[in-house]
Amino acid sequence: MNIPLRTDTIIPLIVAPYCLSLGITVLFRLKNIKDKTESIVFFLLCVAAAAWSIGPFINNYYRPYGWLTAVFITNIAILYTLLITDWNLVKIFLPLTFISTFSITFFLIRGDWKDPSFNNIFALLIFPLLIFMNSIVYSFYFKHRTKFHLSIAIMATFMILGGFYDTFKSIKNWPEIPAATVACFGFVIVIGYHLFARGYLQTQGWRDYAKELEQKEKLLKEKFQILHKANIDSVIVLSQTIEAKDPYTRGHCLRVREFAKALGQEFGFDKERLLLLELGALLHDIGKIGIPGAILNKNGKLTKEEFDEIKKHPDIGANILKQVEFFKPIIPMIRHHHEFYNGKGYPAGLDDNKIPLEARIMAVGDAFDAMTSDRPYRKAFSISKALSIVKEVSGSQLDPEIVKIFISKKIYRLKTRVTQKLSFDF
Repeated sequence: MNIPLRTDTIIPLIVAPYCLSLGITVLFRLKNIKDKTESIVFFLLCVAAAAWSIGPFINNYYRPYGWLTAVFITNIAILYTLLITDWNLVKIFLPLTFISTFSITFFLIRGDWKDPSFNNIFALLIFPLLIFMNSIVYSFYFKHRTKFHLSIAIMATFMILGGFYDTFKSIKNWPEIPAATVACFGFVIVIGYHLFARGYLQTQGWRDYAKELEQKEKLLKEKFQILHKANIDSVIVLSQTIEAKDPYTRGHCLRVREFAKALGQEFGFDKERLLLLELGALLHDIGKIGIPGAILNKNGKLTKEEFDEIKKHPDIGANILKQVEFFKPIIPMIRHHHEFYNGKGYPAGLDDNKIPLEARIMAVGDAFDAMTSDRPYRKAFSISKALSIVKEVSGSQLDPEIVKIFISKKIYRLKTRVTQKLSFDF
């Protein structure tokens, strides 16, 4: 058999022996490897890569060979991918690979490969499956941040692009370059590096390595929970500081937090957003730390100058919290919880939906609780009178939709004890 020495024939002469030698080496080391299943699958992957790489030779004499080996290496690659990522996904991939393999084999046996349009059928059946598989590896990398999975994902991308090039190069009259074979060579070299240079063949398989990653991830989550709790504890301390500064509002932040939480649940807030809303409600008056006590506790009506001082507390609160990264998401709701729905509030004069939803939610609970609590200058209003005022200012001071939910769902009936211990879901 006279073999022409071209690029598409010389490269397979390099790739095939390398793939086979790597596979055989893995096979010889089976006795030292804990995860033998994965090693056998990798051996099959190397054999498939070697068989596929010599396609440029055999395709000249038996064209279906290239299609058959492409299907074979695709199935083994998917199997190996599931082993190094998430085996539970086999429930999804098994029927997809079966349908793809059966369909291509059926068309090849029927002789459809002689029709130029078969390239399109093959691409439609195989490439979506390969792209789906490759996305799994990328997602696994983003979850665990391992160089191994990143390099596998990148090389698999090159293999898919190479396969696409080889599938359509005869139709598009592209240069005769064995793109898929070159990409396959790079793929096997990368895996070989990880297996030999990093010593995983002498110890445990990749599935055990994945378990180690899960343990590390669990440890990181535990540390995150500890850090998160420390941040929450700082919120509790700050909320108690507000009450120490203004004893007449004792329990006010707790009640506003309960109202806000209930409203947030009605709006379908997820766990993370709900927690931020609760923290914002607890700290919505943190800026009062910067207001003189004589003004806060004045037993009588405030002068214009004194009220102007009071109006500074949202900005003061925002400036206090902006120094801490953890508090940044709640700063807008603290700064704008005294904005009016009609734009006549403070400090920025925002209106309607320009006011953050969390701030509009807090404003309703804040206004209602302020009216139903004793203050230095007046006694608490009755619930009925407070609700009447809330309805009256709906659409001007308060968001009408939130007011409607607050009243119709009877959220105003929530009662938080001052001595109640704070707890959060996170």
